[in-house]
Amino acid sequence: MWQAPALTIAAQAFLLAVLTDPSVSDRARLVILVAGIAACIAAILSLIRLRAREILWSEAIADACDKAGLPDPRPFALPRKAAKHKPGFGDRAVRAIGAWQRLPAVYLFWILALLLFVAADVVAYSCTS
Repeated sequence: MWQAPALTIAAQAFLLAVLTDPSVSDRARLVILVAGIAACIAAILSLIRLRAREILWSEAIADACDKAGLPDPRPFALPRKAAKHKPGFGDRAVRAIGAWQRLPAVYLFWILALLLFVAADVVAYSCTS
């Protein structure tokens, strides 16, 4: 299911090429438009459902660990320790960015990209009519 956004975006590249082809009939372009929008909506709904499940599992695991006297295993709850190995080129920057809790969740960026593809589909359809 987590592959849905990436696969939908790959499909959109093909659909937009067909949607803007002037040799394609209006009826076919309308069906392609509906298919592109439906694929994006399905991927968005999948992302929302998977994110909700991810949160529930994370909370359930943290609760079970708390009852067992174990530390919370979620990434932002883990203690920050010095690395035992020498970080590679750019590792410190990647770790710092990844640990920054003010970034929006990645699934929100996927949803934004999919919504932009819906807009692109509509614009491509309306411009070639």
